Amino acid sequence: MENLINQSMLDSLIIKVFGEPVSEYQNTDKILSTELDSKTLTIVNVLGVQVNGVCTRIDKPLTLVLPGKGVKPNSCGFEDSSSVKMWSVKKGTLASKIEISSGNVEQFLPQDLLGWIDA
Repeated sequence: MENLINQSMLDSLIIKVFGEPVSEYQNTDKILSTELDSKTLTIVNVLGVQVNGVCTRIDKPLTLVLPGKGVKPNSCGFEDSSSVKMWSVKKGTLASKIEISSGNVEQFLPQDLLGWIDA
């Protein structure tokens, strides 16, 4: 019973993120490294999450920058995947979301540069 209570308390503080790593890099900012408890940051295409013990698959991959390198998944049906890793992050952990769009380069540039491109 005590283990069940301890696991329930842990589940309420941790979010497990499951995804495929795209790339990783070393963070050199000491303050950010301390805040994230990791010097390594990984760009991840998130495929699913586990919050409060409930697993949810994400239909459209979400791209996040997460602390650490990730580990072999241990739940939510990702255990047998060779490409998916798991990040256990505390609620409130700093992360960055990357929005990915496709189009012509000039579509993504600031509007005030378009006159220069058309010239």
